[in-house]
Amino acid sequence: SFAVAACDPDEPTPVQPYESGVFITHEGAFAGGTGTVSFYNRTVGGLKNDIFGAENNGAALGNILQSMSVANGKAYLVVNNANRIIIADAKTFKFQDSIVGTTLPRYFLATDNNKAFVSEWGSGGAVGAVKVLDLTTKRFTKTIATGKGAERLLQVGTKLWVVNNGGFGSDSTVAIIDIATETLSSKINVGVAPNSLIQDANGDIWVLSGNTWTAANGKLVQIRNN
Repeated sequence: SFAVAACDPDEPTPVQPYESGVFITHEGAFAGGTGTVSFYNRTVGGLKNDIFGAENNGAALGNILQSMSVANGKAYLVVNNANRIIIADAKTFKFQDSIVGTTLPRYFLATDNNKAFVSEWGSGGAVGAVKVLDLTTKRFTKTIATGKGAERLLQVGTKLWVVNNGGFGSDSTVAIIDIATETLSSKINVGVAPNSLIQDANGDIWVLSGNTWTAANGKLVQIRNN
């Protein structure tokens, strides 16, 4: 009877360990350490630390873990100082691949199943660009100069918005990229060192600028739709 029950086609599929919860990224020590990822399970509670190491025989992500995004069932872990993006299965966190070819990468955003964009600070941390990533071949196909210290990315319809916070230099612009043509459409001046942005229910874009290296005051800028 046990064998029959075990093969019952109506039995529910077991829930994977990282299917329902919250991922928390940790940069790690600024010099010489490694970033890690923790997972909080919404269903049963409890926090599990360094899940990448736990699922991959103690392997380290590298220095510094800047951000993480999930797309098409995969976790893309952007490791800044190591100049690479680690790909893991989002449900099991087993290592799948590693992408190189970017310098001081910051954030990852997939615009469809085949294409993603990755912001980077570039050589010396004060160049700034967005790289186009082919998700099928896992290779970068184009580099789009945006401004110093390209940071967070936001897709708004057919456009990609990028905040340029200056990196190790100074900038005060938001770059707008046409996703289809992969070209820079325009730039908008906002406060010094913009670091994040979001779209509201009315279609307006809000940009938060925070002082990094200078004595300039922070700003919250509203950019009206169209």
